[in-house]
Amino acid sequence: MGEKQYLSPQELALMLGVSITTIYGWTSDRTIPFLKIGRLVRFEGLKIASWLKQKSIPCVGDFS
Repeated sequence: MGEKQYLSPQELALMLGVSITTIYGWTSDRTIPFLKIGRLVRFEGLKIASWLKQKSIPCVGDFS
């Protein structure tokens, strides 16, 4: 995560490599942590990093 504390839906979509429609779908389903400030949707960088870490699937093989 960069220095920016809050991300717009467009910035998050670009960062994750998904469409803006996917981001809004995740917020609609409440799949991803987000903030509503009036009509604005924002994503807190640290919470997104934590959410991504929870989605991580551990490696089971030894590749060394």
